[in-house]
Amino acid sequence: MANGIKVRVQLDDDVRQTLNAFSRLQRETDDTNVNSALRQATKQITQELATEIKRAAYVSPYSPAQAAKVATTVKVLSDRIPKIGIGKGRARIFSGGGKAGDVVFGSEFGAIPNGIGNAGMRNGGRRFPPKSPRSGRGNSGYWIFPTIKANEKYIRDQWFKMTDVLLKTFSKDI
Repeated sequence: MANGIKVRVQLDDDVRQTLNAFSRLQRETDDTNVNSALRQATKQITQELATEIKRAAYVSPYSPAQAAKVATTVKVLSDRIPKIGIGKGRARIFSGGGKAGDVVFGSEFGAIPNGIGNAGMRNGGRRFPPKSPRSGRGNSGYWIFPTIKANEKYIRDQWFKMTDVLLKTFSKDI
């Protein structure tokens, strides 16, 4: 994705089995509302995470004003699993005509001041915070990914509880 970040739940075996159960149930009942209900309920759960990400932008340890502008582009995407889009859109929200998608990665993960491409810049390339600490195979981030990691178990638990209720509700019709 050229502009922005898409964030969604990791598809492990439990998630795949649940999604397959919904697909089977929709085929067996010929009810198009099965997956529609799943999308609607997932959207409500994902909205909680989107709100937390927006809040985290305002308390970002570096460049909270920049993070807050990027956070205005946080959108809940309609899907059967929790999915959020960040940084998409054509609106030029930064002085100089920059779009959120142009700065979302620098705002989240930082950059090396005076690194490649920053030479000769008036501010010495300090338009982004310093590079965030390493975590696993990448960097930990400042406000998007730490928020997701902190809420991952809660969102996952809520999603599975909601899918159980929906499966029971729609399977009563069989």
